[in-house]
Amino acid sequence: MSQVIEAIIELVITTIGVYLFGRIALNKKIEVSKSKFLVFFIITVVCNTIIYLNLTGTLKTILMEITNIIFFVKVFKISMSKSIFLTLMHLITLIAAELIQILFLTNIIKMSINSLYSDFMKSILGSSSTLLILILMCLIFKIPIRYFMNTRVENNKKILIYSISVLILSILLFYKIGLEYKISNDIMCYLVSLIMLVIVLVG
Repeated sequence: MSQVIEAIIELVITTIGVYLFGRIALNKKIEVSKSKFLVFFIITVVCNTIIYLNLTGTLKTILMEITNIIFFVKVFKISMSKSIFLTLMHLITLIAAELIQILFLTNIIKMSINSLYSDFMKSILGSSSTLLILILMCLIFKIPIRYFMNTRVENNKKILIYSISVLILSILLFYKIGLEYKISNDIMCYLVSLIMLVIVLVG
């Protein structure tokens, strides 16, 4: 299978995860017609595929998250600030799902780091399993997630500033995990900082 086709399939799976997370977290259906939804879905997949194939590192992740923010705004008709907050919740849950998957495969299945990185995490199977874990976590924690999403972000600049800060830190953490696929000291520092920011945010 060519790299482009595999990337498209992986990002279709990823975008399905983004949509399902938004629907569960917001507890609402799409606010546009099915044809418009399909158009927004295809545009998101195409944009993320172009970014995925042509960029690397933190910039790639930031641009893909911006695409997801726009997707949430267009599909669910929510404000930009609420979409940023929703994207933050999605990214944190996605990082947790990736960590669970990595820890399970390396400690239980005894898969090597090299094999994990080259054969599984970047494969269609890896994307599908990440999607499954993400949705399961969203369903398990849907009550607190919906509670956070009901916060009036638009009228609270403090929450919005902390949301953007946590989002940036989450992107850096996600990128660091993608580079190493192990829990290093740097990743632990990111995790501790992220947890502290989340505590301040929800407090």
